[in-house]
Amino acid sequence: MGMQELKLDQETMQAQRAARNMIKRDTRILIYSLLGSFFLLYVLNKQFPITLILFLPIIISFLVINNWRQWNALIVYQLRCPHCGKLLADRVNFFLSPSPRCRYCHEIALVSIQQLEQNEEIE
Repeated sequence: MGMQELKLDQETMQAQRAARNMIKRDTRILIYSLLGSFFLLYVLNKQFPITLILFLPIIISFLVINNWRQWNALIVYQLRCPHCGKLLADRVNFFLSPSPRCRYCHEIALVSIQQLEQNEEIE
């Protein structure tokens, strides 16, 4: 079951593209730091099981920071639902990722990555 096609104006598409680029850039930085911290823990400990145990809090903090960055991108660019006009995010939820649906009207509010790429090719 695929997502339905969402028609948005150029300004909204640019804001959503900028938010996605911000999330993508920050996620890349987080993944590199996650891999680096794992390597550093392994080099310092030289014992793989202890490294995995010490790595668990780092993974949890990675997930929390990643959720914060996603919510923050929605807040920074003040993305609104195209159906009801309300903000998609007004606060950060550390333990839940943002949904592509509006929490008020439950309609799809964020376009898919494929739609953003298609729109980018058209421009």
